[in-house]
Amino acid sequence: MIKHYAWICTMAIAVFLCLYPFSAGAVPKEVTIYPESAQILEETKAHLNPVGKDLQRAVFFLPGQADPNSLVTCLTIKTGLRIKDQTWRQVIRRDDEKINKLRKQIQTLKSERNTLQSIIFSLETQIQFWQYQTKTKSKTLPESINMASSIGKNIQKAYQNKLYHDTELEKLNKQLKGIGDELNQTVAQKETFWEVTILFSGPKMPEALLTYRYFLSGCGWQSMYRIDARVREKQILFSWEAAIWQNSGQDWNEVDLNISTPQPVSSIAPPDLIPLVIKQRSLSKNNSGRRSKKADTPQAITETENQPETLPSVPDKVGRGTFSLWRLGKKTLPTGLRQRFKIKENVWPADFICLIRPSLSSQAFIRATVNLHESIEISHGEATFMIDGSALGTQAFSFTGQEGVFFFGIDPFVTANLFYKPGTKTFFENKQVYKLDLVVDVQNTGTFPVKVRIEEPCPLSNDDRVKLSFQCDPPISVPDNEILIWTFDMAAGQKKSIFTAINITAPKNMNLDQWWQ
Repeated sequence: MIKHYAWICTMAIAVFLCLYPFSAGAVPKEVTIYPESAQILEETKAHLNPVGKDLQRAVFFLPGQADPNSLVTCLTIKTGLRIKDQTWRQVIRRDDEKINKLRKQIQTLKSERNTLQSIIFSLETQIQFWQYQTKTKSKTLPESINMASSIGKNIQKAYQNKLYHDTELEKLNKQLKGIGDELNQTVAQKETFWEVTILFSGPKMPEALLTYRYFLSGCGWQSMYRIDARVREKQILFSWEAAIWQNSGQDWNEVDLNISTPQPVSSIAPPDLIPLVIKQRSLSKNNSGRRSKKADTPQAITETENQPETLPSVPDKVGRGTFSLWRLGKKTLPTGLRQRFKIKENVWPADFICLIRPSLSSQAFIRATVNLHESIEISHGEATFMIDGSALGTQAFSFTGQEGVFFFGIDPFVTANLFYKPGTKTFFENKQVYKLDLVVDVQNTGTFPVKVRIEEPCPLSNDDRVKLSFQCDPPISVPDNEILIWTFDMAAGQKKSIFTAINITAPKNMNLDQWWQ
C-alpha cells in the first residue's frame, strides 16, 4: 500500500512538472547573443530520485527552441556525484488552467443568457396580452379612455424593457463569441519543451546544483550604425549600437549579456578531401567567362529614419582571436521586444571634398576620406548617414582597415556643367584632324568655402592609327592614364572654368565616331 501511494505521488509530481516546466526556478544567468542565435547559461537546483541501487536521476526542462544536442551539463559544486548519462525527449503541454478558466466563463455567460432570454420572453408575452386588450369593447366612453391609457402605458413600459434586454443579450452573445474564439485558439496552441534527464552515480543526496549551457534559436542581434559627418570640423562622429531581440517566451531579468560578432562554429574538424579528377569541361551557353565592370558612381541617399535614444553605458570588448565578444553587463530583455544598446563611439578625422563627374551629372557628392591611426573591423550592419545631426538615409555598411571613403549625399550649392565646343576639321597628308574644346563650368553658390574634385574620362584610342593629344587649363592635379582629375578650393560664391583642348588625328578615309556631337 505504501509503495502504491509513493508511486502515485511520483506520477503526480511528474505530471506537475510537465505542465509547469519552469517551476524549478531555472532562469538564465548569462546570455551570449550571436547574430542568429544565443547561448544560454542557467543554474538550477534539481531534485534527485533513486534509480535502482547505484543511480539517481534529475529532470529539468529546456525551451522548445533549444538545441538539446548543444546541451553541456556539469555539477556546480563538487559533492562526489558524477554524471553518467544525459538524455532528452520532447514534451507538449497546453495551458489547461487557462482552458478551464475560459470554460467556466462561458458557463457563467450562458447562464446569464438564459436568464435574459426568459425575461425577454416574459416581456413579449406581456406585450401580446396588452395588444389583445385593444379588442375588448368598453360600455362607456370613460371606460374606453381609461383602458386605452392603461394599454398604452403598459405596452410602452414592456417595449422599453424588451429593447434594453435585447441590447444586453446582443452584448452577451458577442462576449460569448469572443471567449469561445479565445478558447478554441488556446486549445489549438501547444507548447513544446525538452525534458532532460540526467543520471548520476555516487553518494545518495536529496538534490544537486546543476549548471548547463545550450544554444537557443529565435534570438539574435544586428549592428546599427550612425555615421555623422561634421564637414567644418573635418571629422566623422561614429556610433555603433546593437539591436538585440529574443523570442524565448520568457523574460530575461538582470542577465549578464554578451554579444558576439560571428555565428558559433558548428564544426570543430576539417572536412575530408575530395578527389581531384581531371576531365573534360562542359561549356554553358550563358557562361561566357566575362565580367562587366560597373562605374564607381556615388549614389545619393534620400531615405530618412528616426533614431531612438540609447543607453549611456559602453560595454567592454574581449578579444577572442578570430572573433570579438562584447560584454554589456547586466541587462533585462523582455521576450518579443527589440532593444538597442550602445557598443562604442569614436571620432574619425576626415577630409571632405565635393566630387563631381560632369559627364554623368552636374551634382556634387560629398565625399569623406578617412585615415585612422590603427586598423579597425566593423561588421556588416545598417548605417544611418547624417550631416550635422540631420539624417540623410540608411544603407548597408561595413568597414575593415585604416583607410576608407564614404559618401554623404549631394551638396546642392556646388554644381558643374560640361560643354563641348567642336572646332575645325582639316585634312593634312591623307590625315583628318579634329580640334575640339571641352569646358567644365564649376560654381559654388553656398556661403562656405569648399574643396572640389572634378573627374572626367581621359580620351583614349583603341586603334594605333588614331592619335590623341590634349592640353588642360588648369593642368590636371592627379596623374592618371584613364581619368582626368582636377582638385581645387572654391570660395563662397566663386565660379571657375576648366578648359581641355583635344586634338584627334586619324586616316583620311576612317569613319570616326564623333561622340562629342
